[in-house]
Amino acid sequence: MLVIALLAHIKQCVQSYRTRKDLLVLTADELKDVGICEEEKIKQAAKATLLGIGKEVLMFKCTSKPLDKKAHGDV
Repeated sequence: MLVIALLAHIKQCVQSYRTRKDLLVLTADELKDVGICEEEKIKQAAKATLLGIGKEVLMFKCTSKPLDKKAHGDV
């Protein structure tokens, strides 16, 4: 489960990286359409680096709950 969650997290980080890179080519009108100002565009684009994606990958936290032994018949 942990490996699957980690791979899903990495996939999400790569998607965020690509989305941030895509922000760079949007015009002012397109930014307005998606509700992002120029300052936010610059801030997000600054995260679209290998260092930025590395930081996001390292921020992985497993959110799965430990198994309840009583629920599975183990006492």
